Amino acid sequence: METKEQENDLNVLKVDELRSYEGLEGLTEEEAVEIIKSLYKLAVIGIDIMKSKK
Repeated sequence: METKEQENDLNVLKVDELRSYEGLEGLTEEEAVEIIKSLYKLAVIGIDIMKSKK
């Protein structure tokens, strides 16, 4: 059984994982971090929209 910390770790997109996608192999650390931050913001917006529809 996974601990809460391990479970949270599985939900985190890491720079190396992002670079594993086709076309993103050459991302700099800064570029990757900006993409991850933007994806997180989009997810939060999506959650807010879903909550407001209830």
